[in-house]
Amino acid sequence: MIPRLGLALSVGLLAPTALAGQALTGSVALGGGWVHTDSHTGTTQDLLSGVVIGGEGRLRLGRATLDLAYREGSIATQDASDTRDYADGLLLLPYFLGEKTPLHDPYARGTLVGLGLHHTLGHIWRAALEGVCFGFRHHVEVFEELGQSVRHVVASDGGAASPLWMRIAADVLGRPVHLLQGHPGSCLGAAYVAAVGVGALDDWDGIGRFVTPAGVVEPDPANAALYRERYALFRDTYRHLQPLYPRLAGEDGMGR
Repeated sequence: MIPRLGLALSVGLLAPTALAGQALTGSVALGGGWVHTDSHTGTTQDLLSGVVIGGEGRLRLGRATLDLAYREGSIATQDASDTRDYADGLLLLPYFLGEKTPLHDPYARGTLVGLGLHHTLGHIWRAALEGVCFGFRHHVEVFEELGQSVRHVVASDGGAASPLWMRIAADVLGRPVHLLQGHPGSCLGAAYVAAVGVGALDDWDGIGRFVTPAGVVEPDPANAALYRERYALFRDTYRHLQPLYPRLAGEDGMGR
């Protein structure tokens, strides 16, 4: 619970209906999917949140596995930026540790679909970035089914430092992505909660003085239209593979 609340607070989220985080921040079955509900720090409102557990940290491990440097400008990132047909028919389901919201499927696994000999590491990396953003969009749809329209998107933590990933996020979500300047991430929210807890601070609204806007990434209409089609394929791919994941895991259900 603390990481989700810390992330929300760290980007100045004290009002409802915003989506915060590089990884979207007891679970309750609401609407067409599962979401987390927490009592929001410093308010009387509940925070609806989701968790894409195959996000930036898992992809960093994946890039290390490909023996590529984890930094903007690496071979994979440059190739992914240069690809003219985006992931060129590749889809990656980023369920490397199963998935929490909104699937709650412990058997789901990371899956690369459509791989051909013509694909480069850049295509694979771009498919990975797109897959996480498709997971974000899935959460947005669940929130909207609950009557909670997402009107303001803020990016934080590690992945927010990647211009490529932020462009993909804006296009997939079809919404502007607001960036923050020199932001330390969810640890800021955790530290602020601790400061209030020990009496060093007494104003929850004061978190705003640590949050400085750093520009907006606008969605490209043409790319957004393309990603609407690819997102539908992403959802269909999971639906078709979902019955197979428990069988792949073996009788003990824990994988091998």
